[in-house]
Amino acid sequence: MDYSPQGRAYQAFMVGAKAYLMDTLYPKTRDAVAEAGANGRDKEGIARELRGNAQYEYFCWLEHYVQHFKYTARYGLVAEAETQRSQLTAKLSAVNPKRLELSSTDVPEYYSVIDTHQHPGNLHADILAGPIYKASAVSTQPGSTNKLLGSALR
Repeated sequence: MDYSPQGRAYQAFMVGAKAYLMDTLYPKTRDAVAEAGANGRDKEGIARELRGNAQYEYFCWLEHYVQHFKYTARYGLVAEAETQRSQLTAKLSAVNPKRLELSSTDVPEYYSVIDTHQHPGNLHADILAGPIYKASAVSTQPGSTNKLLGSALR
């Protein structure tokens, strides 16, 4: 999947947000969770103690929305793929059709009712799910984004 200049810049921004989340907020949040659990609390007790903890709630909010906006924002992965739907579909259709057949496979309800990693429609609802997932796998993974986004990160 190719990115528009705006999409490339947007995904570079998302990489920065994810790096901040993982490099700065995650260690502090992990420490807060460990501290809450140090008193022998079970996970419900830890959750009660962390309710209202600004550090923990900010981490959770940012983790959710970085993932969400990576896909669904104006220049998110889904929008970028939609601008290339005909080209991507043509490439996928050129592949051996037997490799693409899923009609004989029923997707379990527990899988189809939840958007895995907030991937809209999950990974089976649209022919573009594969290219979108492939792009998502490297779009906000620190260390793997340089070759994807190239000069946008420099």
